[in-house]
Amino acid sequence: SSKDGEEGYPGNLSVTVTYKLTEDNTLSIHYHATTDQPTIVNLTSHGYFNLSGNPRKNILDHILYIPSEKTAGCDDELLPTGRIISLKNTALDFNTPRTIGSRLDENITGQVFSGKGYVGGYVFDNSKGTPSLMAQLTDPDTGIRMELFSDQPFLQLYNAWLFDGSDTGKNNIPYQSSCAIALEAQGFNDAPHHENFPSIVLRPGEVYRQRTVYRFLVKE
Repeated sequence: SSKDGEEGYPGNLSVTVTYKLTEDNTLSIHYHATTDQPTIVNLTSHGYFNLSGNPRKNILDHILYIPSEKTAGCDDELLPTGRIISLKNTALDFNTPRTIGSRLDENITGQVFSGKGYVGGYVFDNSKGTPSLMAQLTDPDTGIRMELFSDQPFLQLYNAWLFDGSDTGKNNIPYQSSCAIALEAQGFNDAPHHENFPSIVLRPGEVYRQRTVYRFLVKE
């Protein structure tokens, strides 16, 4: 929960997140929120994935597929400009599956940093409110594949390129640059400042619901 005024946000926000792990290797995340005053709600999971099973190995050779043709443009400070633009044939274009590390020699203002990585956002038409495929990630060495489904209109991509080894994980192994990838289904970033973005304002009497599903398979 978040109390009225916490971090400057109005309203007493009540949030429930339910995690469900099934026998067919599917992780479902359900978000539920209500408020007593109009407030901003844009929930997601900032989990990181490395399908190699080896945290010392980066994910630049993982194969990524994202079925989206548009992105929300950003400025030099990584803030959305409000423009929805085509990503066709750019470094953000993963409509044809390819390795994450390919085309990292290119640059897109606020989204792709040459020689480093991605902070890109993808636009989806999920107006039907049912989860659809937003991303597919595969490690060609292990054959493990992850599929992400969600009912959200936006997907944030970040390949942990700012990690520098100062944080450690299991067995005290340092997390180095591009050791994992985050794929975050959510509402549009900075939506309150852009009328053409879907609203992320929750009002009293309304219920915020969000569903994201991760499905894991082994490619034969």
